[in-house]
Amino acid sequence: DFIVTSEGKAAYTLSNGCLINDSDKSFALFANSNTTFGISRVNFENFYVDAKSAGNAAFVLARGDRKVNVEAVSLKNISLKSDFGSKYTGLLVGASGTLAGSVGVTVSNVKGDKLLIVSESTENVGGLVGYSETAVSLNQSNIDIEVFRNRASEITDGTSSVVAGLVGTSIARGYGLQDTISINVSAVDVHDASSIVGGLVGFGAGSTMDFVMTKSVVTGSVNVYSKKNDPGYARERVLMGGLVGCWSIQSGTSNFNVLEDSVVLDVFLSGAASKLGYVGGLLGYADALGSSDFKMNFENVSFNGKVYSEDSQLEKVYAGGILGGFVASKDAILSMESVRINALVSNDGLMSNIFMGGMAGLIEDVSDLKITKSYAWGLDDNLLYAKASGGTDISYYVGGIVGFLNKARSSEISNAFARGAIAVYGGKNNGAS
Repeated sequence: DFIVTSEGKAAYTLSNGCLINDSDKSFALFANSNTTFGISRVNFENFYVDAKSAGNAAFVLARGDRKVNVEAVSLKNISLKSDFGSKYTGLLVGASGTLAGSVGVTVSNVKGDKLLIVSESTENVGGLVGYSETAVSLNQSNIDIEVFRNRASEITDGTSSVVAGLVGTSIARGYGLQDTISINVSAVDVHDASSIVGGLVGFGAGSTMDFVMTKSVVTGSVNVYSKKNDPGYARERVLMGGLVGCWSIQSGTSNFNVLEDSVVLDVFLSGAASKLGYVGGLLGYADALGSSDFKMNFENVSFNGKVYSEDSQLEKVYAGGILGGFVASKDAILSMESVRINALVSNDGLMSNIFMGGMAGLIEDVSDLKITKSYAWGLDDNLLYAKASGGTDISYYVGGIVGFLNKARSSEISNAFARGAIAVYGGKNNGAS
C-alpha cells in the first residue's frame, strides 16, 4: 500500500505550486499506482497544473489500478488544464482501472473550493474522476467546482465527448451520501458525434450497476452551447442532465435511486444541430434495453430551475423537469414519489418533434410506472414552453406531467398535479397532444 498522510495532529499543507508536463505520458503529482493508494489529512492550496496532452491527466493521481482512498483532504484554488490528446482528465484521479483486487475510489470528508478544469480532452472529463471501471463513492464532502470543455471548431472527428462535474464515465457503481456540491459544467463548440454532459456523472454504462444519491444538495448549472445551428456540433445526439447525462444498462440488474435530495440548477442547451436532444433536470436519458431487472426511483426529491434549449436544430427533442427520456424493456420499474418540481421546461428552435413534460418528456416500454404525491409547478406560473420555427411538419407531445407515455404495461398517476401555463407555438401541429 502507498499512503500519504500527516503524522501530527494538524493536517499537512502543500501550497503555491505549478506543474507543467512535457510528454504524452500520464501526468499528476503521482503518475500511476498498481497498489492501494491513500491520501488523508493533507491540504492543497494554490496549484496550477498544465498536463498538456497527457494520456491520463490529473492533479493527485493520473491512474489508479487498485483501491484509491481520499479522506479529510482540502483542495483550494486548484486549476487543471489538459489539451487535445488527453484521454481521461480528472482532478483527483484521471482513470481508475480494473486490476485484480480493485474495489474502487472512495472520496470522504473532502472539501473543494474554487476548483477549475479547462480541457480539450478527446474523451472523458470529470471534475474528480475522468473515467472509472470501479465503484466511486463520495461521502460527506463539500465540493465547489467548474468544469469547462472546449474543442477547436475545425476538429470534426467521429468521437463522442463526455463531460461531468464529478465523474466523466463510470462502468461501475456510484454512490453519494450527505454531500454539498456546487457545479458549473460547460461543453463549448464540441465537434463530436455525440455530446454527453452531466452535473455529477456524464455517462454510466455497463451491467449490474447502481447509482445512489441520498440526502445531498446540488446547485449550479449544466451547459452545452455552440454557434447557432452549427452543423458540425454533436451530429448524432446531445444527452444532458442536471445530475446524470446518460445511464445505459446493457445487461443484468441495476438500481438508480435519487432519495431525499435537493437540486437547484439550470440545464441549458444552445446552438446544437443534432438528430436527437435529451435534456432533463436530473437525468438526460436512460435506457435498460438489455436489463432483466431495472428499477429507477426518485423519492422525496426537489428540483428548482430551468430546463431549456434555444437556437438549436434538432430532429427530435425530449425534455422534462426530472428526465428527458427513458426507454426500457422487459421488467423495468420507474417510480416517482414525493417529487417536487418548480421549473420552466422550454424549447425554442428548428425542430420537427417535441416531447415535453413537467416531469418527463418520454417514458417508453416500462413494466410498471408509478407517480404519486408529486407535483410540477411552473416558475412564475410558466411550466412548459414549446416553439418550433422554420418548418411546417411539426409534431408536439406536451403534458403537464409526462409528454409521451408509450407501452407502459402498468401505470398509476395518483395524488399528483401540474400547475402553470403550457404554451405551444409555430409550425403545423401534426399529432399535438
